[in-house]
Amino acid sequence: MNVAHALIFQSHLPICFCSYVVKHSVHLINRTPAPLLHDKSPYQMVYNDIPDLSDINFFGCLAFTITSSVQRTKLSSRVRKCVFLGYKDGVKGFTLFDTKRKNIFMTCDVTFYENHFPFYKDNVDTNLDRHDIFKHLLSSIF
Repeated sequence: MNVAHALIFQSHLPICFCSYVVKHSVHLINRTPAPLLHDKSPYQMVYNDIPDLSDINFFGCLAFTITSSVQRTKLSSRVRKCVFLGYKDGVKGFTLFDTKRKNIFMTCDVTFYENHFPFYKDNVDTNLDRHDIFKHLLSSIF
């Protein structure tokens, strides 16, 4: 729950997204080395392979994806402003919340802006480094 609290605090998401917060927390914890497992991650223990951490993104950050041609007219926007909510097991894609249409969907083609959090009240960019946040999350676990 410490990781979930850190993610909620960082992203400023409403509590209605708590299931996505917990799911993303589990995703991070399963890929984090643990001293109890001899500095291996739970993912490593199950799959006997090192997890790929290149696709880890800031939970709750701003994300843009292309609007499908079916959902737009000639003059409407070609991109959708969204909030990143995590990953779904077994699917190559990202779970996003569309801030305009207020719906949750999955897609593969996403551009992330990890220094901007749409639910942050002052709506200012934060100067967070991906590695510093990950280290902070690790220290809160152990």
